[in-house]
Amino acid sequence: MYKLDYSLKMNHKFFMQKALEEAKKAVCVPAPRVGAIIVNNNRIIAKGHTKSDAVHAEIDALNKIKNKEILKESTLYVTLEPHNNSKRTPPCTDAILKQGIKKVIIASQDPHLPERGMGIKKLKKAGVEVIQDVLKKQAQDLNKYYFYAKEHNKPYIIQKAAMTLDGKIWSKKQTRISGEKSFHYVHVLRNEVDAILVGINTVLKDDPRLTCRLKDGKDPLRIILDSSLKIPLSAKVLKDNNVLIITTNQANIKKKIILQKQGIDIFNIGKEIDLKKLMPFFCEKRIRSILVEGGSKVHTSFLKSGLSDEFQLDISPFIFGSRNTLSLFDENISFSMKLNSVKRRGDDICLVFKQGKLL
Repeated sequence: MYKLDYSLKMNHKFFMQKALEEAKKAVCVPAPRVGAIIVNNNRIIAKGHTKSDAVHAEIDALNKIKNKEILKESTLYVTLEPHNNSKRTPPCTDAILKQGIKKVIIASQDPHLPERGMGIKKLKKAGVEVIQDVLKKQAQDLNKYYFYAKEHNKPYIIQKAAMTLDGKIWSKKQTRISGEKSFHYVHVLRNEVDAILVGINTVLKDDPRLTCRLKDGKDPLRIILDSSLKIPLSAKVLKDNNVLIITTNQANIKKKIILQKQGIDIFNIGKEIDLKKLMPFFCEKRIRSILVEGGSKVHTSFLKSGLSDEFQLDISPFIFGSRNTLSLFDENISFSMKLNSVKRRGDDICLVFKQGKLL
C-alpha cells in the first residue's frame, strides 16, 4: 500500500499527476501509455499501467486489490478514457462497474472516433460520477503520436539528417558526421518512435542495425523501402524479424519467399512505392510515429510529398568536398517548413523545422 498523509485533502490534480507518473512506466507500443491509480480515504491503495493490449492500466490496478469491498468506497484515476469495446480485450468499463467503483476521474477522452466518449457515457449511465479533463494536456502530450495519428490518419513523420557545412551526408572515406551528443540524441529519438525508415541504398552502403543503443531502450520497427528486394540476406538489419519491407511488383520472388519464411513482414504496394498510399497502411499497422533516417533519395521524396511533420537537421563544422560524397537532396526542392528552433549539441548546430500542424 502506498501511504500518504491522512490529512491530505482530496486533490484531483495531485492524484492525476501520480497516475501520469505511473503511465510513464508503460512500454507497450502500439498501445497508448496509460496510468491508473485507486484512491481510498485519501490514500493510494493501488497503481497500474498498461502492460500490453491484453492488460490495460485499470485492470492492472484493480488486480492488485485483494479486498474488493474497499473498491466500492474508492476513486479511480485514469489518464485515458476507459475503453468500451471488446475488439482485443473485455471492456475496462465493465470491469470498473463490476467492482462497484462510484467515482472515476479521467484526464483525456480516447481520440479514436468510434470509441470517443463511449466509455464515459456508459459509466455515467450506470450512475458513476465522472470528472473529465484533469491534466488533459499532460495526458495528451504523453501520447502525442497516438493522438496525432488518430486525428490525421497518418503517422507523425520526423526526418532526421546530419550534414557537413557543404551539404554532404555521406563520404566514401567517412560515414559518421555528427558529434557524440548528436549521435546520442538519435538513439533518444529511436527509443521514442514506433518505427525507423530508410531506403535500400542506406542498407547497401552502410549495413546499419537501426537499433536503439540506450540502456533499457526499445528497438523501433525497422521499415525498409526496397522496390526490387535488393536487400542482402546477410544484412545486419535482418538480425531479427522486427522488420517491415515495402516492395513492389518488381520484387525478387525467390528472395521474398526466403524472407517471409524468416518471419520478415513484406508489403507489396503495387507498381511503385507511393508514400502517400503508405500512410493509411501504416495506421492499420498501428504505426503512429516514424523516424526517417534515409539517404538523399528518401529525404527528397518525403519533403516533396509534403508528408513530413518535422525535419531535424544537424550541421557539423567541417567539409567533405565533392569527390565520392552524397548530398542531402538528390535534386533541387522547395522547402515549405518553417524554422521552429535552433539548438546546439556539442559542436553541431541542430535546426528544427516544422509544419503548421504541430503537436
